[in-house]
Parts: sequence; structure tokens; C-alpha cells
Amino acid sequence: MHLAIDLSSNGIQIGKPGEALNPKQSMRFSNLTDVAIKEDLNLFFQEQSIRMAELSECTISWSCVRTTLVPGNIFAESTPFSIFSLCFGKNYDSNTIDYNRIPEQSIVNIFEIPLWVKSYFVLKFPRAIIQQEGSVIIRGLFGTSTFKLRALLSIHDNYFGLTVVKENKLQFYSIFDYQNTDDIIYHFIFVLQQKEWFGSDIQVEICDGVGSTEEIIQEIEEKLKKFKEFQHKSIHTDTNFLINSHRFCV
Repeated sequence: MHLAIDLSSNGIQIGKPGEALNPKQSMRFSNLTDVAIKEDLNLFFQEQSIRMAELSECTISWSCVRTTLVPGNIFAESTPFSIFSLCFGKNYDSNTIDYNRIPEQSIVNIFEIPLWVKSYFVLKFPRAIIQQEGSVIIRGLFGTSTFKLRALLSIHDNYFGLTVVKENKLQFYSIFDYQNTDDIIYHFIFVLQQKEWFGSDIQVEICDGVGSTEEIIQEIEEKLKKFKEFQHKSIHTDTNFLINSHRFCV
């Protein structure tokens, strides 16, 4: 069995890639201290009766706001810390900085990950592969068709990721904070306008990250369809996109 774990600082969801009839299980953390999160995780895995010995694969997608992509050649001439500092300032613990190489696109994803993630999961699931959510999404997108203009919105409780591909290349990747769905629509439309994609033939996909709700996802889709530029475009929600993208991470 392949166990896919989507994780953020606020909660967790798990599922089995490729098994659409097997619903995801999720939990929001009751308290955001490291000790409390680990206690919640212990209880969650006990309730789900998950044991490492029964797993053939275990992959973990870590979602966070502070993540950036750089070309592989720039990464080779620098350090993860200097690049992270350039993007987000020097307010961070160097022990929390990590990176994923994505050789298929010749890029590296540099991101922040708290110490409790590795300290917990290395002991609980020692064979688990941990990657930042953006790395998982990019692998998932390029595991399918990426020639036509295609945008993926990955929605979390107070931030969302926007990833755009076209002509088999990664065209855009960023994370945005939001307070309501109008903020999401604004940021999305603004990026499309800046890139001169607004009104183009585009496939829009919305997926639910940790902490998102069905109501928020539905509201985003409904608001987008009110724009004449999207009324005849392909807009759909894929609640299994993140979980299924884990297949390309092993």
C-alpha cells in the first residue's frame, strides 16, 4: 500500500494514490505547539490503524508559505540559505531550511520546514520521502499533459498556491495569502493579466489542500464562472489531485 500524506502546520490529510473510491481522512491540529501536534498525530495514526510495516511506499507533502524555485545552475553556484534569505529575509532558523531537486525541470525548490516534521516522521515512517507540496504538484502536473495553458490552484485555509504550465514548461509558481475568496480571484486574475493569459484558452483546476473546505472550493469555481473570459473555459475541481500526484514522487 502507498500511503500519501499531505501535511501543513495546521493539519493533515492522508489517502491512497490512484484509489478514488477510498476517501481521504483528515484532521486539524488542536494546538500548534510541537508537543501537541505530535500527540495529535499519534492519535490520528492510531485511529486510522496505519502501521509502517504494512506500507510499500510512504510519501509526505509538506505545505508552507515560504517556498521558492530557482534554476538548478543558480542553485549550484549558491547555497539554500543565501537564496532563502534573498527571498524572505534573515528571520529563520537555518536548521529549518531544506530543498528538493526537480531535475525534470532543471529547478530546485527551497523551502522552510519545522523540525517537528522530520523528527516525528523519520521515527514513525523511516522510509518516508518528504517533499514540499510545490514539488509534488509540479511532478503531478508534468506526469500528465502540459502542452496547453493549464493553471492549478491549491487551496489551504489562509493561503493558496498557483502553478501554471504551458508548452511543457513551468510558467509560474507562487504562494499567496488570502482572507476570503475574493482575494484568491484577485491574485489569480492579476497574474493572468500580467502574463497576458487572461482571456486565453486555459484549463483551470482547483484542488483542496490541508485546511480548505468544500464551500471555499465551490465559491471559487462559481466566482470564476461569472467572468465572461471563463464562461466557456474548462474549470473543474479535482479533490484527489494532491494525493494522486504522490505517485510521481517515488
